[in-house]
Amino acid sequence: MVPPVWTLLLLVGAALFRKEKPPDQKLVIRSSRDNYVLTQCDFEDDAKPLCDWSQVSADDGDWVRASGPSPTGSTGAPGGYPNG
Repeated sequence: MVPPVWTLLLLVGAALFRKEKPPDQKLVIRSSRDNYVLTQCDFEDDAKPLCDWSQVSADDGDWVRASGPSPTGSTGAPGGYPNG
């Protein structure tokens, strides 16, 4: 059975809560069915701060770009990605 395409996204998201740095400096999403890059993103790029991703207006959360450690200190990465 072919794993879902979003498996890589979950692994990248889970890596943000660890102390060590992720292996790549850019988020790359690859299709598990076809061997090509669907999107490539550098969240440090000021020209495309959220990599052209958009937010659904009906949801309650807001995507924001921030630098430095998380406000609680015990969650999240120790700094911004990828330079943090």
